[in-house]
Amino acid sequence: MVSKLEFGRGSNLWKYWTRGEGLARWAESPTPFRTLRIELAKEGVPEGMIDGLTANIYHEVFHRWPGKHDGGDHGNTAGDKVAGK
Repeated sequence: MVSKLEFGRGSNLWKYWTRGEGLARWAESPTPFRTLRIELAKEGVPEGMIDGLTANIYHEVFHRWPGKHDGGDHGNTAGDKVAGK
């Protein structure tokens, strides 16, 4: 099955998940990557696209790739990252 979802920078899907209401659904979770992945799946993102899309959205918001914790900021919460603290 080929997805007809529009995704990527500038798309409505991208805007929703990287700011406002969509961002609030996952970014302050104790496990934001997993939470975002679950939420994207609920919204119908195809299995073959979900991991890459989740990683790219996560990177856009937190300015680091999931699993990369080498920035010296291990004590910050996801909410701190979003707020720029």
